[in-house]
Parts: sequence; C-alpha cells; structure tokens
Amino acid sequence: MLDTPSPSGFRIDPATVVTLRDVLAILELRISLEVESAGLAALRRSDEQLAAMRAALDALNESAAHAGDAVASDFAFHLEIALSTGNRYFTDIMTHLGRSEERRVGKECRSRWSPYH
Repeated sequence: MLDTPSPSGFRIDPATVVTLRDVLAILELRISLEVESAGLAALRRSDEQLAAMRAALDALNESAAHAGDAVASDFAFHLEIALSTGNRYFTDIMTHLGRSEERRVGKECRSRWSPYH
C-alpha cells in the first residue's frame, strides 16, 4: 500500500498497515499534513503557485463532476499546496502518501469492477 520510499527516505511499510485502525491513522496523518501545509502555503505561495493551485482545484472539481479520476486530481491539488509551502519535506511526504493511495484505490477499483473477480 505505502511501499515506495520518497527521496527523503520517508516510508510506511505496507506490512504494518493491517487493520482499519492503521488505515485511519494514516488518513489522520495525511489530514494533519494537509491542514498545516495549506496554512503555510497561504503564507508563502507566489502568484504562480496560487494559479497552479487554482488550476488543480478546477481539475479536481471537473473530475468529481463527471465521474473522472478524482483520486489523481485530488493528489495533484494537494501536491500543488505542498509545493507552495517551500518545504521539501511536505512535498516528499505528500508525494509518498498520494502515490501510494492512488495505487491502492486503483487496485481496489480494478478488482471490484473486474469481470474476472
């Protein structure tokens, strides 16, 4: 689930994520990071970064409105926020969590909707 190490070395071993409580703990971590990164991004962002965040949010809204890939759009939006903090560790951790979540959700959707399942 969360097995690809980031450039900073941050990694959550998928073997340790075995219960619903573990999954919720990771979501709690991600939400906490998103809130803090949003506050820092609001203080530190450039006009170009604000435009990139707006474009990513518009893409997310478009995906959600038309049953598109909202997971990828959500990741892109939160990554733009993390980039706007100016702190590479926010970017590294959000990249790791976001890509891992994309793989997990994609795998679940493929298995759920596969005609062979």
